[in-house]
Amino acid sequence: DPGQVFMVSQSGLSLCLVNLKPLVPGHVLVIPRRVAPRYADLTAEERQDLWNTVREVQRVICAAYGAPASHLGLQDGPDSGQSVPHVHVHVLPAMAKRSNPALLEEPPDEGPERTERAEGTEGPEGSQGHGPRPRL
Repeated sequence: DPGQVFMVSQSGLSLCLVNLKPLVPGHVLVIPRRVAPRYADLTAEERQDLWNTVREVQRVICAAYGAPASHLGLQDGPDSGQSVPHVHVHVLPAMAKRSNPALLEEPPDEGPERTERAEGTEGPEGSQGHGPRPRL
């Protein structure tokens, strides 16, 4: 959806969008314009532009949220927890834990519902699970 794009790299090879299910305020995604399921599918030019754009967005997000640090995440392939078959890098502002309760939350205990999702069966609300999602 073009309405989600808030920044395009100077070359036009990478786009930045707000995450529709943010883990914390300011959680954004940087994606290559060309759909590529895996990181290895990107050209050298696309990889360079992707990481240059990540660095620029990281600077902007940290400044906008007053964050002294950030979390970067790339899940490459379904077995890594990648839920959308298109390379994307998560950029999240990282605040001191005392001022960002989302970073204090512990992952839920393994229960039958979580085990079913980890095994790749239907989870709650019909979502297909790919195992526990790594904490970014």
